Amino acid sequence: MTPRDRKHALLLAILVLTLLAVVQGCGGGGDGYTSYSTDSAWNKRAQFSNVGTNYSPIVVDGESVRVYPTAHGADLGNLWVGSGGIGGVSDPVLALAIPGLYIRTAGIAHHEGRWYALLHVGNGYPTTIGYRPAWAESEDGLTWSYKGWVNVDGAAQSCFSSSNALIRFRGEWIGFEDCYGKKIAVIRSTDGLNWRVDAGDAWAAFPDDGAVFPSAAASADTIHLIAQSRWPGGPMRHLTSSDGRTWTVAESEVGIRSEKGANLSFSGGKLYALVNGAFYERSE
Repeated sequence: MTPRDRKHALLLAILVLTLLAVVQGCGGGGDGYTSYSTDSAWNKRAQFSNVGTNYSPIVVDGESVRVYPTAHGADLGNLWVGSGGIGGVSDPVLALAIPGLYIRTAGIAHHEGRWYALLHVGNGYPTTIGYRPAWAESEDGLTWSYKGWVNVDGAAQSCFSSSNALIRFRGEWIGFEDCYGKKIAVIRSTDGLNWRVDAGDAWAAFPDDGAVFPSAAASADTIHLIAQSRWPGGPMRHLTSSDGRTWTVAESEVGIRSEKGANLSFSGGKLYALVNGAFYERSE
């Protein structure tokens, strides 16, 4: 090979690698995206090969794990459920389909034997009406009843939000959304159908961030909130709070590589995160 040929081959290799990086960084569900940890605090326990999308809330209860993706293969816009344990879950089965509507993201919570979901629901992808917060309930977490769009500050809100999260904490429902004129808004409800937006911003400690993809989990005393600082390419950050109003930075950069945030759950003194199919844990 002549020096000129070697130069052309090198330029071609650089071009191919650049194109691959661009493709990997662009939107989509993130299928095929590899997550890894650079922080010894986060221990990778398993790879859920059949749950490869970003929007996949998890509920961990001891050794039991359920995952609720809003996409499964080519089927988009419905709620699915995969059940299993720390080592993996079953192939997801359909849990909720709303005729004529599209479920973009979901926050799932298990409370006193029942299951609850704060959904983002539009009329397709993309949507012409926004992705409006909506409510669903289930006796067993497998078959769901859709209750419709909810009121936020007295009205059905249109919110082009990228993700949401739901927890039960000290007698009320708390949701987290990158919406309502805030970086990460905290919303509260006693019945799941009527919500109010807190005055503060959970992400006030990082005014230069464009925070997206929030997820949350809670122990009896502490709320854990993780979101992407920006998309694409920003690190995740980890905040904690005892009331959802005053926040402390636990990790300014979470040591897990992610494309679109994490999906959190808390059980047995440990915080769990599902990141594009990779399942991590860390002690509180």
